[in-house]
Amino acid sequence: MKKLFLLTFAVAVVAPLAYSHVASRVLAQSTSNNVINPNAYQDLRWRSIGPHRGGRSTAAAGVRTQPNVFYMGATGGGVWKTENYGITWVPVSDGQIATGSIGAIDVSDSNPNVVYAGTGSEAIRSNVILGRGVYKSTDAGRTWQFAGLKDAGQIGQLKVHPKNPDIVYVAALGNPFGWGPERGVFRTKDGGKSWQKVLFINDQTGAVSVAINWSNPNEIYAGAWRGQRKPWTIISGGPASEGGVYKSIDGGDRWTRVGNGFPDDLIGKVWLDVAQSNPKVVYAQVEAKGAKGGLYRTSDAGASWTLVNSSQRLRARPFYFNKVFVNPKDENEVYVTELGFHRSTDGGRTFTDVNTPHGDNHIVWINPDNPSILIETNDGGANITQDGGRSWSTQMNQPTAELYMVDADEQFPYRLYAPQQDNSTYYVSNVPPFAWGPDEPTQTWFQASGCESGQIRPTPDGKIIYGDCKGEFGRYNIETGQEQHYWVYPQQRYGKNPKDMRYRFVRQAPIEVDAHNPKVVYHGSQYVHKTIDGGIHWARLSPDVTANGPEGEVTSGEPITRDMTGEEVYAALYSMRSSRLDPNVFWTGSNDGPVHVTKDNGRTWKNVTPKDLPPGGRVHTIEDSPHRRGSAYVSVYRMYLNDFKPYLYMTNDFGEHWTLLTDGNNGIPGNQPMHVVREDPEQEGLLYAGTLEGAYVSFDQGKHWQSLQQNLPATAVTDFKVHHGDLLASTMGRSFWIMDNVAPLRQLAASVMKSSRPRSTDSPNQPAGDVRLPASAPAAFDGATARPSRSAEREGWQPDQGDVVRASLQQPAPPKPVGADPRVGPGASAPARSVIKPFEPNANVFLFTPSSTYRTRHAAMSGRPDMPEYPPVGARIDYYLAAPSGPGSDIKLDILDAAGKVVRSYTSESRGGGAGAGRGGRRGGALPSTLPIKIGMNRFVWDLRYPGGPAASGGDMEGGGFGAGGPLVAPGAYRARLTAGGVTKTESFTVKIDPRVVKDGVTVADLAEQTKFALKVRDLLADARQLAARVRQALDAKRGDQAKLQSVWDRLTTKSGPYEDQMFVDQVSNVNREINQADQKIGASAYERFNDLMKEWTALKAEGESALR
Repeated sequence: MKKLFLLTFAVAVVAPLAYSHVASRVLAQSTSNNVINPNAYQDLRWRSIGPHRGGRSTAAAGVRTQPNVFYMGATGGGVWKTENYGITWVPVSDGQIATGSIGAIDVSDSNPNVVYAGTGSEAIRSNVILGRGVYKSTDAGRTWQFAGLKDAGQIGQLKVHPKNPDIVYVAALGNPFGWGPERGVFRTKDGGKSWQKVLFINDQTGAVSVAINWSNPNEIYAGAWRGQRKPWTIISGGPASEGGVYKSIDGGDRWTRVGNGFPDDLIGKVWLDVAQSNPKVVYAQVEAKGAKGGLYRTSDAGASWTLVNSSQRLRARPFYFNKVFVNPKDENEVYVTELGFHRSTDGGRTFTDVNTPHGDNHIVWINPDNPSILIETNDGGANITQDGGRSWSTQMNQPTAELYMVDADEQFPYRLYAPQQDNSTYYVSNVPPFAWGPDEPTQTWFQASGCESGQIRPTPDGKIIYGDCKGEFGRYNIETGQEQHYWVYPQQRYGKNPKDMRYRFVRQAPIEVDAHNPKVVYHGSQYVHKTIDGGIHWARLSPDVTANGPEGEVTSGEPITRDMTGEEVYAALYSMRSSRLDPNVFWTGSNDGPVHVTKDNGRTWKNVTPKDLPPGGRVHTIEDSPHRRGSAYVSVYRMYLNDFKPYLYMTNDFGEHWTLLTDGNNGIPGNQPMHVVREDPEQEGLLYAGTLEGAYVSFDQGKHWQSLQQNLPATAVTDFKVHHGDLLASTMGRSFWIMDNVAPLRQLAASVMKSSRPRSTDSPNQPAGDVRLPASAPAAFDGATARPSRSAEREGWQPDQGDVVRASLQQPAPPKPVGADPRVGPGASAPARSVIKPFEPNANVFLFTPSSTYRTRHAAMSGRPDMPEYPPVGARIDYYLAAPSGPGSDIKLDILDAAGKVVRSYTSESRGGGAGAGRGGRRGGALPSTLPIKIGMNRFVWDLRYPGGPAASGGDMEGGGFGAGGPLVAPGAYRARLTAGGVTKTESFTVKIDPRVVKDGVTVADLAEQTKFALKVRDLLADARQLAARVRQALDAKRGDQAKLQSVWDRLTTKSGPYEDQMFVDQVSNVNREINQADQKIGASAYERFNDLMKEWTALKAEGESALR
């Protein structure tokens, strides 16, 4: 299916006449589908809110001649660079490298401007992201170009020839999910223009490490590895005759296996390094059975190897760690990375631990000229030491967290929740919950319940947070600061074969808070478990709703090292969804394929898996439609089965029939595994999809997809949530992102879907005071009850009614009124949404309907990748221009109050602020004062302020005058009026009071009076400053009564110098400073002081005017 976009260059060619009737149309026409031109939403952008706590990194390198400069590669967050020993990090690959998964980095010693990055981390745990080849920079990381090997999969190591930056060796594991020929050692001699596969072992065994003898670059070593990730196991190792170490003495043309002294049965992952101070010494960290595995050393350039240390503490999880690094100046100083970070000074015979900011250690790069300087990476990011590991740089400046999901509460401002892999769960505010800026990012987030991989769900008020830690359920109360543990049958599952587990909880076990009653919580093993008392009692609501085939009933980790941490628990629930429209409907999806639904609150269940869906995939997310009963979407992830197609299905009849919405030709590429889809709660058919490498949007219910990447880095999008008009995203490598105010997308979709029916609330959890109770659940059954046959499950299972714990004490749902819309909530209890005005595709000028905005106070932040980005307070005014404005065709935006009076005006010309321009019109928070005029969508933010007064001057500036805009407007109704090309468009919107100040007793009337009084203070301050300017001019020109003018000047303005007495202008500014720092009722003393100042002003003004004559 051809994807249609309307090209806009033609518009520029025919646009000397502004707003010509031949202007571009936003909707590209086809015979049966409509697609939106991306320029119609071009000003929508993502902002990163962190948290800025680093995520996993398995790639790093430094610049030998610039010891302060380092590169770090995150496993999902791209390439980062520091020029100050890690005090700050900057992303340098965004928008240039196709994936966020970086496996290896190396910098050319002979030309440090040349940097290579190999994609695809070799740490192939369950959230690994596929590599997309090699990239090269020739300007020290500023720009990157693709350099080949797109199908090489995971790149474990990459080494540049020490004297020739065009010669590079790549150790490629290959596709980690299937066997094939694209693996081994590759070499380029022309800087990546072409590659040779110089070492190929077989279709299963690739290479994971490579090392060069700097004194003789023709001598090269490679460590082999047969590694593969399955949903139910990790394969690491194979026949010793194929694994081990390979050596070339002619620059890679020919290779010989050098294995004398290595195990002769099985060998797994091998990582090696050459001692550059004595290159006959080479170390290899070898995965092998029992005491055969460990650290090997050769002193004769590989002719023979000796096992020098087989301690288990050096060998934890070898598929994930198992690396060794040698000090370039000391052949006996060796580092081994695994759970801990270990150093030996006696050639590996004994080791001591080196403390690092985070455990689970991976890569070390040691400065060859000063080995006390090194960078070390781990599951918490990258850290640098300048003193040999005694102290390290922080990891709290790297927004590279790997997040599995996102949820949000109904607090104001709302909080986002997620588990961070290799760390804790946490929640973070979408904007600061205080009026001032944070001193550091850690002030904006807090740890919560559960742990690294489990789901986390808040109650709507955010006071209780439910979390999971590898199947262990917790209830965290933010008021007590304690997490209560209520595990469903506390069987220790680490190391246990899934067939011997009573309840099969995967590491990412799902939790769901009921959409209608937040006191009802669900937890998923192979069953749906339900609690109504915070986990004190659990009841089973379902039978086994997984496929539970024999392939998953194995001990994970083969053929050498057992590895069972819960990642490989197959045949377990991965997603659950409580219907927002029907309290009796509940959906489940398992990590081995099946989709089930109950329509009667658990009495019966039906397997409704799409018939054309290949078996065994992970049902990553289920989305119930917020608009249509019986409608749902499922996103299925089959990458671990070597199937990279996106599988996204939609049903409108409770799963009886499904439609595939991703055929690989309708916008989402066929090699983009699907993580999530969400339907907009306001606009039917507007869908948001997240894949392994990015974000997409559909305006026509999945018929077509378009990129919603905008400024989002290349990273895996694991989840979306549409919340209070914003689109929230969790990523596997770049933390949280928010797209503020997606109202334009809704209006664009409305023009395609042609639906204007009011919608029900977008909140999946009703406020605590508006709880609708679902129908009573059936009696649950305990684990002693025999599980029905799989065929019975597929036909619809009837649960046993005899259980000691009842699943629910709730009352049946009320009957629906006759004629009630079956697609909008249960009966008349669902609140209606306002009609969405469709975009006008043929309009030359279109003003999108502004969303309501809150009058709040917080400090805007942007421009630093090591800090969260917070948007300025204001109303977003979005408009579409079909063509550029011609000469003399100024665009104007007026903000009007309820009475029709102009509050603020802006134009597209660089000049002052329209109405009230004589009083200044400056803008705060770095907001532009000039309207943008791009072809397509433009976003402009009105800061909710009146024009300000003239800038302060003189004195010690402690008075607190209007340095930016004027007073905040009062809450109420406003209109935006846009005039462009002779066309005027007007839309209404509301400025709302901050609900927090309402709770504090402040009213809208109080704020209206605050604004009224602040305008009086502004005007007095402006008049006083204008008089001071006139007096200064007269004094400088020797006009008027000089003595009287000097007297007036001295009383108006504060003398320069420390702590001089504050004179009239600064005294008025002081009143302004008191009344404009918060939303508040004006204090009586402020009125008293202002009245006194007005009396003083009357006399001062009269004296000044007299002296000026």
